[in-house]
Amino acid sequence: MTRPKSTLLLLTIATIAVGLVLAGCGQTPNDTKSATAGLPDLEQSLSAHEWLLDPSDSTVASVNGHPVTLVFTTGTAASGSGPCNSYQVGVTLDGDRGVTFDHPASTLIGCDPPVAAAESAYFDALLQVHTADVTDRDRLILTGNGARLSFTASPQPSTSSAPS
Repeated sequence: MTRPKSTLLLLTIATIAVGLVLAGCGQTPNDTKSATAGLPDLEQSLSAHEWLLDPSDSTVASVNGHPVTLVFTTGTAASGSGPCNSYQVGVTLDGDRGVTFDHPASTLIGCDPPVAAAESAYFDALLQVHTADVTDRDRLILTGNGARLSFTASPQPSTSSAPS
């Protein structure tokens, strides 16, 4: 049985049209939802580690022997050790990279002036932050308004008690 040329032409056009429609449904290099499927979200990435400030890659100075840490306990709170005092701070996450910090609340241990100044500079920098970059799982870079706080990952402290 021979089909008329018009029927074959219509079938060919329909096949090409269906192929083009299906090709449009594929993943593109800019398809970020597909590209990031299964990767940790911002909260998971932030809370995966205890973060240790790397002063050599930050806009705040350090004081020898006074490491600065940051631990995200939930999507709305963090705590850590400043150069002198322990602190807690409210956190707001916004999308894939947005993060802001409230004014930190800290213990009130008296410190030598250089240590107190370093702590004040760190807390001031936290207040300037509005972006978190956790592209490298072992590095956290917080930036905003001229501030840069670069942290390296250290394992989360154990929450279980040590055997006695």
